[in-house]
Amino acid sequence: MSASRLVVFFLLALSIGPVFAVDVPAMRDYPNHLAVASVLSRSGTDAANPFYQVAWTFNSNLAMELVVPPLARLIGLGAAGKTFLLLSQLLVIGGAMAIERVVKGRLELSPLAAALFLYSLPFAWGFLNFEFGLGVALCAIAAWLAMEDRGLFARACAHSVFVVILFVAHLLALGIYGATVGLHELWRLRSGRTSVGQTLLNMSVLAAPVAVVLGAMLVGGHAVAGAANQTEWRFDLKLQWIFEAMNGYSLLLSCAGTVLILYTAFVLSRRGYLKLVKSGAWIAAGFVILYVAVPARFMDTAFNDIRIVTAAALILPGFLRLSLPSPARRRTAFWVAAGLTFVNLALVWWVWLSFRPAYAEIIASFDRLAKDSTVLVADSYPPGKPGGGLGDYPFYHAPTLAVVHANALVASLFTYPGDRPVTLRPAYSDFAQSGLLAPKVVLLPDIASGAYEDLPQYLRSWPKKYDYIYVLGPRAANPMPLVLHELSAGSRFVLYQVDKAAKMP
Repeated sequence: MSASRLVVFFLLALSIGPVFAVDVPAMRDYPNHLAVASVLSRSGTDAANPFYQVAWTFNSNLAMELVVPPLARLIGLGAAGKTFLLLSQLLVIGGAMAIERVVKGRLELSPLAAALFLYSLPFAWGFLNFEFGLGVALCAIAAWLAMEDRGLFARACAHSVFVVILFVAHLLALGIYGATVGLHELWRLRSGRTSVGQTLLNMSVLAAPVAVVLGAMLVGGHAVAGAANQTEWRFDLKLQWIFEAMNGYSLLLSCAGTVLILYTAFVLSRRGYLKLVKSGAWIAAGFVILYVAVPARFMDTAFNDIRIVTAAALILPGFLRLSLPSPARRRTAFWVAAGLTFVNLALVWWVWLSFRPAYAEIIASFDRLAKDSTVLVADSYPPGKPGGGLGDYPFYHAPTLAVVHANALVASLFTYPGDRPVTLRPAYSDFAQSGLLAPKVVLLPDIASGAYEDLPQYLRSWPKKYDYIYVLGPRAANPMPLVLHELSAGSRFVLYQVDKAAKMP
């Protein structure tokens, strides 16, 4: 085996290694997803959570919720969650490599691209259903390309299976798959590789299972998105997201790496050393249009545009041909790319390992909670910085693990009616706190005294509703010593017990 292949193998192993090195992956949404899976896995048992109910709907974006609970009953919740994450990562890596193998007959750029973008912002933030769905979408794209000379029936059967899986996993991943293969078919028509009639037939095959699934939802009275469906465009962030996409833990590294990649690609393409092959130019142009046109929030899914950047970074390397004129230049290009990938992964390892003590501290603090108690989450971060920025995002939903360890109600758990399969029972419906709307700890006295008229329902009369408060962020003074009694503290949180009998100051 050549030295370059050994290096690529090492980088791919390094990219999935963090999953084995920590108990809780340092990803913002991961604890929240795990807590939801905990409720689902215990439903109908003696250990069922008393505050939440299971409410399945015919909906999308449910990959982890369907896979992890039954697996958790066999190997435990923690192992099941990490197994799902590892499977998602392997699908992303394998799918990206499969596309290049089918298109070019060999592997050149996709292994390094997959390792480099495996912790892009959507993945680093713990958008687990999207990661799993995108991995399946990459495999589905490779399968469609590999089967383009097969019989239509075989392609239709394989495509239908992938559509069902992608619809259940994540709707945006289904859209990325459909857009990619649709653009490929248009390129085949434009290049004379197929007739108009055959193209129309292929497009019908592509559209039919999607129409059946969406039609079944509408006939059954189900919404495509949750009850809080919102659409929001953020054109002011379009350029910014391109540079922030590569790494979800460091803005500086992400920007520097993206600049290096774009500049190198520009220089190589100008000199004719880097070219898009087959339908690559059509797919690249389609992704540019899709990126500009797609809303930042659509059908209850946020950060859609930056997810498309990640998808493009994993798909397009399969259609790029690098042909440098000398072995020395090829070696230089390889070692620069491998070096950037290594630095990127080294940062990921450092972040994940640095959060191990903080997660151990907060998990130990759950022993101080009474079983079946209610928990509010506040923070002490500066105004305008929910979660403290990228450096603190991996810990922002850590308190939701109290659902797992103490069977508690945690106000910030994802329980969006019509969108999530876990919702609060009617008696506790006014405890729902949106994930990034934690109150500032310094404002708790004013909130308790009724100084604010327009309060979210979950904050009204909070001293009478909640048994405990987790305050995330840098250490801050106790704002209500007569009401809040410190029980535990760690490097990134303080746990207070609420004295419900205390008089308000």
